[in-house]
Amino acid sequence: MKIWGYIIICLILCFATHNASAHKVNIFAFQEGNRIICEGYFSDGSPSIDSIVEIYDINGKLLLTGKTDKKGHFSFNYDSQDDIKIVLKASMGHRGEFILKINPDDETVDTKEIPATLKMAGDKKNQEISFVTGIDEKKFIEILE
Repeated sequence: MKIWGYIIICLILCFATHNASAHKVNIFAFQEGNRIICEGYFSDGSPSIDSIVEIYDINGKLLLTGKTDKKGHFSFNYDSQDDIKIVLKASMGHRGEFILKINPDDETVDTKEIPATLKMAGDKKNQEISFVTGIDEKKFIEILE
């Protein structure tokens, strides 16, 4: 009878375990014209800072390497119509992959970074932000107003 107790405990422990994902790294990418924008972040939402980003073609050939910035972002120009695989290598062996299907009909845009000041409802101080857009600053302000 004692052996059955050990077997039951072992079965409970085997089925009660789950994957640890407290520090899982994620990579998301999207296309904006000929610009590819990648965002790396951990499962708690914190950015994947200074992580290695590798861009591969569909045959596994390495096309480009780079590093994420302090916001976990990495972007580059891509003029091919072939799909790409984006690999993010973060600290302590964390790794994430993303396959980006390139849309050849997405129009090429002239992107530029526009600084802005954002005041959130209830905030006592303004927050400095910047973003990338394919429209000029004047047109963007017209849209906001």
